[in-house]
Amino acid sequence: MAYVDWAFHLAQAPGKQMELGVKAGRKWQRLMAHLMASAMDPQAAPVITPLPGDRRFAGEAWAKPPFSWMSQAFLLQQQWLHNVTHEVPGVTKHHEDVVSFAAKQILDVCAPSNNPFTNPEVVARTWATGGMNLVKGWQNWLQDVVRQIRQRVSRPLHRVAMWR
Repeated sequence: MAYVDWAFHLAQAPGKQMELGVKAGRKWQRLMAHLMASAMDPQAAPVITPLPGDRRFAGEAWAKPPFSWMSQAFLLQQQWLHNVTHEVPGVTKHHEDVVSFAAKQILDVCAPSNNPFTNPEVVARTWATGGMNLVKGWQNWLQDVVRQIRQRVSRPLHRVAMWR
C-alpha cells in the first residue's frame, strides 16, 4: 500500500517530477566536475560527504580515484533517492517512511562498499593475502549454511508445524 500511495501521488505531481529531474541533472554535473577535478588532482575535494554515522567510506583509499568516483556517485544517488521518496504531495507520512526505508535498503545493497571488487579495503586485503581472505570468507559462509541446515533438521517436529 505504501508503494502504491507513493507511486500514485508522484505520478500526479508534475512539479515534484520536474524538481527531481532538475536535481538529477545538478547531481550529474557535480559528479562530472568531481571526476574531472580528481583526474587532474587525485586529492581533489569531494562534492558530497556521507551522512553522520555512515562510516562506509571513511577509509583513506575511498578518497582517491577510482574509489572516490564510486563513493561520490553512490552518495549523490543516495541523496537523490531521499528527494524521490520524501515530500511527495499527498503521500501519508507513514507511507513515506516505509517507501523511504525500503528504497534505502535496496540502494544500500548496491553500495560500492558491499562489493569486493569496488571496495578498496577488500581489494587491498585480497592482494595482501593472495586471495586467502576470500577463501576464508567462503569457508565461513559454508559453515554458517551447514549450521543453519543442522539447526532446522534437529528442531522438534511440533516446533516446525507451529510455523506453518
